[in-house]
Amino acid sequence: MPSSGPPVIAVVDDDPSVLEAVGNLLESAGYAVLPFNTAEALLNGGDVAAIDCLISDIGMPVMSGVALQAELGRLRPALPVILITGRNGLGNAGADAPNNRGLFRKPFDSQKLLNALAAALAGSARP
Repeated sequence: MPSSGPPVIAVVDDDPSVLEAVGNLLESAGYAVLPFNTAEALLNGGDVAAIDCLISDIGMPVMSGVALQAELGRLRPALPVILITGRNGLGNAGADAPNNRGLFRKPFDSQKLLNALAAALAGSARP
């Protein structure tokens, strides 16, 4: 059954300014945004079944974005995930996961992120 509202995007980043900026970008593009400052906050308090796509920072304390991607891959294998990072030298972290839809280095091009998100959503469906 298709969602009656806009696609729901969970954004996870421990940097409040990035979390706010990405959230504002997505909301301005018509998406519903669920912001979380840790991976654990999403897993423990978020409605994982309601999420259409995840955008997560890689480098976070306790649970990294790659570990979150793996956990959500077990819970929702078809959920598309886009990873973002401010770190260099990560190679293709998480890129080999079946649910990976992109890896962006900060600062990233907003339009390219929106394009990747649109492509990820076009290739996925809610369970």
